[in-house]
Amino acid sequence: MLHHAYYWREHAPVDPAEGSVQRYVMSWGRPGDAAVIAYSDSGNVGAAWYRLFKEREPGYGFVDEQTPELSIAVVPSRRGKGFGDELLSALLARADDPAAAEKALSDLRARGVDAEPVRRELAGLLHRRGRLSEALALLGDAGKSRDPATLDVYGAVLAESGRFEDARAAFRRALELEPGRADVLLHLGMLSLREKDPAAARDWFMKSLEAEPAAAGTLAALGLAQAQLGDARAALASWDRALVLDPTQYDTLFNRAVLAGRTGDAEGARRGLERFIASAPANRYSAQIAEARRLLRALPAGRS
Repeated sequence: MLHHAYYWREHAPVDPAEGSVQRYVMSWGRPGDAAVIAYSDSGNVGAAWYRLFKEREPGYGFVDEQTPELSIAVVPSRRGKGFGDELLSALLARADDPAAAEKALSDLRARGVDAEPVRRELAGLLHRRGRLSEALALLGDAGKSRDPATLDVYGAVLAESGRFEDARAAFRRALELEPGRADVLLHLGMLSLREKDPAAARDWFMKSLEAEPAAAGTLAALGLAQAQLGDARAALASWDRALVLDPTQYDTLFNRAVLAGRTGDAEGARRGLERFIASAPANRYSAQIAEARRLLRALPAGRS
């Protein structure tokens, strides 16, 4: 894969200098390394990875010790089929440090790699960090894109910016290009929740789950819609499924405990609140942990 990342031309010769790029994979697994691999029936067909370098031993695109260098490789027979796009998205989804991922993508653009997938992924990172105006400026006229993933990110940023009708148009355009796309259906459901229409949201989430049944985030969102509709039993069941798939859904864990308490299940509420307090990262959930402790104290005494 290193050779395919180093040479983009098919049938490229082995270069004597190729050994010098071994630094991008040698002793893999050191702090800051991250990678994803694409497989098919024939084996590995692509990979994407990033690595941090020290100033005394820099890579060819070195910026600083906090900015990882990103590499993508796809075997010649599978190029032009969207593998590189999917690899980039999957790699960034694994990034532990959004700031470092943002720097890596910004560095790619600074070096002239300004393809639509790079702009889309950078806009998605900016969106998740609350920098909506920057994300919209980067996406530009993305409403004219023929890439459903770009339209999905564009719609999500528009929705967060309060431009609901424009967001809906972007999502529907994405579905015209790729019907049944799970992430777009999920975001249409989230848009319906913003518009205080939980029934429509529930229907969108159910459609998304038909396409991707094991999506913990979609199950968590479905539970929210069901709870707003007054269907506590269904909400609790959806949240239980979400937590089995992803125990780190801390918001879902908190919501489930609160709803259990409201429906008279004091022991279920107690277990959920205690688990939330013990497992949720304090730096991100300090306010909810304090509220969980308050709710725990307010519960009736447990059985002796």
